[in-house]
Amino acid sequence: MPVLNPIQIFGQPVPFVSEYKYLRLILDAKLNFDSHSQRAVTKAKNSSFALGRLVAPKSTLAIKHKLLLYKAIVRPVMLYGSPIWGTTSIRNMRKLQVFQNQQLARIVNAPWYVRRKLIHQDLKIDPFWTS
Repeated sequence: MPVLNPIQIFGQPVPFVSEYKYLRLILDAKLNFDSHSQRAVTKAKNSSFALGRLVAPKSTLAIKHKLLLYKAIVRPVMLYGSPIWGTTSIRNMRKLQVFQNQQLARIVNAPWYVRRKLIHQDLKIDPFWTS
């Protein structure tokens, strides 16, 4: 296999990197967004944690207001850059879906045996990924 010369810009070689952060998106060599989806879930968890007692199951805030907080603060953090995720893996979409399921169940204080699909239907929230 022939050795390729590195790409140069203004005479300077451009180094190869396994990941590159651009406009808060983490692009990897295969464009499967593994690092980005993990980071998105982490940031969304931090945003959700910041809301803490407002969306806690014992909060006196109405469900529609809890849902509004989720839609306005947590979900945009998680979905930033989502239009270009066409090549992401099912595993990454599942991570996002699991987090959303947990948050919606927490908002409505649903017991573990309630189907997540019903929660999505009742709250009129589309799932990211369906099996």
